[in-house]
Amino acid sequence: MFPTHVESWVQTNPSPQVDPDVAPFLHGPESNAPDVNIVWRDDLTDNWNDWRAIVEAAPPVNTEALPLPIWAAKKWLAGEKTIDVADIDTNSEADAKPAKSYLIWRGPDDLGKGPIRPGDTIVVRSAEGGADRFGWPESP
Repeated sequence: MFPTHVESWVQTNPSPQVDPDVAPFLHGPESNAPDVNIVWRDDLTDNWNDWRAIVEAAPPVNTEALPLPIWAAKKWLAGEKTIDVADIDTNSEADAKPAKSYLIWRGPDDLGKGPIRPGDTIVVRSAEGGADRFGWPESP
């Protein structure tokens, strides 16, 4: 970190013309793992074929979504119980077949199944667990 970084960050009014990104200093230079959003829904039935109509009727919004690194979401969907999401990414992509049912929401014209891509919103049943009142992943 250089003195010019600090000088820019302490300027609040007016905002600096050059505003350096703080993320590399907080998470490390290799922490550029893309994120996905997970949304838990209690109204999804056991019949996956009904999910599309249910999600179309009430599309996910950002305020109900939990952003996670894509590798962490894939590992959780594959059924891993212990996933450590730290500031520095020491995990690699998971390629295991998902054990949990999910629907990918990319907009009203693009929802369904398929490979998970960066920026996707993944909708799962609340019964799948994963998050509790203390956060994610679920406490043992």
